[in-house]
Amino acid sequence: MADSFPGPKTRAALERGIPLFKNGLRFDAELERAGQRGFRPVRQIVIDKAEGDFVWDLDGNRYIDFQNGWATNPLGNCHAEILEAVEAANRRYGFHYDHPLRYELAEMLADIMPGGALPRSNYEVSGTGRMWGIEHYDVVPDILVYGKNVSGGIAPQCGISARDEIMGDNKDFASGSTFAGTPAGCAAAIRTRCKTLFGTSKNTVTPKVMQKPTQAVLRASK
Repeated sequence: MADSFPGPKTRAALERGIPLFKNGLRFDAELERAGQRGFRPVRQIVIDKAEGDFVWDLDGNRYIDFQNGWATNPLGNCHAEILEAVEAANRRYGFHYDHPLRYELAEMLADIMPGGALPRSNYEVSGTGRMWGIEHYDVVPDILVYGKNVSGGIAPQCGISARDEIMGDNKDFASGSTFAGTPAGCAAAIRTRCKTLFGTSKNTVTPKVMQKPTQAVLRASK
């Protein structure tokens, strides 16, 4: 990697954002202030390519991506199987609320909830160690809110799971989103969970409901 940082293409992109994004007017001042305090300049990059455990900036420098696992990409960047599942879901279902993948993912989530105590889920949209952070404590929650890496960083997906008495029949409960539980989000989450829980996908190409037409799909096509 070159000693000068950022490289010319990255610097040009960052400067391009000064009149466009939040706090842009502070960019040069913050760089100067950091230098006056003895800190290195902000090592901000603009991603040109991401694959697996690596990212490349606009100047062709390659970096190990240490931020992957803590946020949205438990299987690395642009995982081929998740991309394939998302594309298949988009091509088959488009953008609709009710589709078979919603049910398959809900069943999978119910099976892995802490203590098996949260059988009901509602999908939302969000932008190592144990499966659930709460499992570090001797507590079984009444409600669990999750997102981030549930869908492998490919398609947005998050959700809420709760005890039966909370979400089974509760007129006071309401949540949801226009983009919640999309086919692509559910497909990405199913494939991500299979890979993280079992080390391989239950199905090598697509989630099980997409292997062959379901009865509902067959009826709809007639």
